[in-house]
Amino acid sequence: MTTKKYNKYLAFALCVITTSVNIQGPLYAVYAHNDGYGVLATTIAFSFYVLGVIPVLLAFGGLSDRIGRRKVILISLALSVAATALMLFYPYTRALAVARFILGVGTALMAATATAYMIELLGSSMIELLGSSDTMRATAWVTASTTIGFGLGPVLTTVSLMFYETDQPASFFLLLASGLFAMFLLYQLPETAPKRTNLPTSMLQLPYFNREVIWYGSGILICWATTGLVLSVIPSVLATHGLAKYAGVSSMLAISCGLIVQPIARKLDPQVSSKLGLLILLPAYALLAWGR
Repeated sequence: MTTKKYNKYLAFALCVITTSVNIQGPLYAVYAHNDGYGVLATTIAFSFYVLGVIPVLLAFGGLSDRIGRRKVILISLALSVAATALMLFYPYTRALAVARFILGVGTALMAATATAYMIELLGSSMIELLGSSDTMRATAWVTASTTIGFGLGPVLTTVSLMFYETDQPASFFLLLASGLFAMFLLYQLPETAPKRTNLPTSMLQLPYFNREVIWYGSGILICWATTGLVLSVIPSVLATHGLAKYAGVSSMLAISCGLIVQPIARKLDPQVSSKLGLLILLPAYALLAWGR
């Protein structure tokens, strides 16, 4: 198997995992209506994603070093399929909270493993050791596939709802089929980190912060918090204007436009790029509040 196929197979699996995270987005208003709840309920359910991400990232960041990269990605993929199936057969806000938690766990496992696995797959197919440019290329593969997935999910559901309005859209069935196919592809990949028994007992991986990291991390936190707020409320906001079916397109623009801007941002000084991003947030959030 060639390096290109390694990249494609893993990238497809990562894209499927992240597609499942926001594929329910355009249906948030429907779930709230089914339960008789309001926007606050769906926002709370949406936030359960974080409850799954943070503890797993901290406590199980080293899991792939013990059981293998491929197995962790398979677990993440299985969780994504399970969460989608849950919302397919039980379209309510209560189920959304559970599904978002499951998706958070799956995404955290993927995030802690994906880049290392991509780099090792590239390295296992090359005679020479990877250089910094190859590491950046592997990171670019992971970033592109996951970013596309985060934005693709709501778009697929929006397109499905344009043809037939239902709380069981065709996009969910497509995701389930894609998940099974991605599992098949993953089984074709070699394991690059076989089970190890000589590692420290604890898998806890605490983050390290210095002064610069705190400032950059706080900026990233604000940006993603704003994006998460937009994703959680935009379906209900558009529903009040009779535009609920376009929630997926709005969610995609809130996520995937960053992929287009990244090449420009990388050419700027990190401080300049970060400050510009935060400045853009202010009028963007004001525009959202005004549109509400």
